Amino acid sequence: MIKKITISITEARKRIFEISEEITNKKIVYILTEHGRPKIALSSIEDFELWEELLQENNPKKELIKNKERKTIYNTLENILNQHGLMVADKPKKGYQAKSKKNKKSKLPSVYSRNVIL
Repeated sequence: MIKKITISITEARKRIFEISEEITNKKIVYILTEHGRPKIALSSIEDFELWEELLQENNPKKELIKNKERKTIYNTLENILNQHGLMVADKPKKGYQAKSKKNKKSKLPSVYSRNVIL
């Protein structure tokens, strides 16, 4: 099991050479924090190369590319209905909109009207 030590970035800056020796010789991983939250992890180059190799083997982007190459073509509903002799309505070129209603003026005088007689 890898030993993990958490310290602040400020403390790591003061002890950088000591930390690098511990990482390479004792196989320790340092987690550096900023304002109490983990920011980065320092590990040996061997560990980094192992992680990099593992990520390249299980790369999800490669899987997506493979899936796109094997992509099958699906029929649309319109194609299936046409194959069975069923008609599909054509889509209109012009979209239809509801007619706008005219504003009807109220017969009662408005409170905000200028011609209010009291």
